[in-house]
Amino acid sequence: MHDACLTFKTLVNHHTCLTDNQTKCRNLVTFLQETIMFWYKILKDKLTRDLDTILKQINYPFLSNPGPTTLPQAPVTAEKSVPSPYTHPDPATHLAEIIKNLLILQLPNQLRVVLGGSDVNSSKDNADQFETTILLPFQLLLRPLKRRFRYHFTGTKQTNVIHKPEWYLTQILGWLSNHAGFLEHTIQPVLDENGHGHIDAVV
Repeated sequence: MHDACLTFKTLVNHHTCLTDNQTKCRNLVTFLQETIMFWYKILKDKLTRDLDTILKQINYPFLSNPGPTTLPQAPVTAEKSVPSPYTHPDPATHLAEIIKNLLILQLPNQLRVVLGGSDVNSSKDNADQFETTILLPFQLLLRPLKRRFRYHFTGTKQTNVIHKPEWYLTQILGWLSNHAGFLEHTIQPVLDENGHGHIDAVV
């Protein structure tokens, strides 16, 4: 999977090089763009399924209690074995691999616009435009929390009371507190090791 993501990144780099230099090879650019979009969906869907599986194993999201600051790692043994690409020694290593591949899969701005099917200056919903600027791993990590927030604080739910803003503010603060340690000690090191150290996972 990692090799596939690296090959995908090479295609993206070629596309960026051609567009930045305003190439006249329009057919080539179109072909690259269509190929990138095709494989982006396939790779993203696969990584999303893998991420969902491991998040379920660690009971993410952490709604009621603080989550773990670190995930368990496989014990070091003297025995040597041939690693299999279909198995992962521990949740920490598996999650780090998935996050790393999602970071590689991150599209540059001009391709995000194509993916969104609209121009940057169009009337597209501002929230959707903002989401495309969030790193792909965080877009996926936020999904269950967004679903839960919408369930409780939109529509006709009894918790959606305009004169009780403290209800949803308290909920958000609780989620922030429960996830801070996990983001700081598990996700942040992966960002640091893969060229995104300038981004604070908690913020």
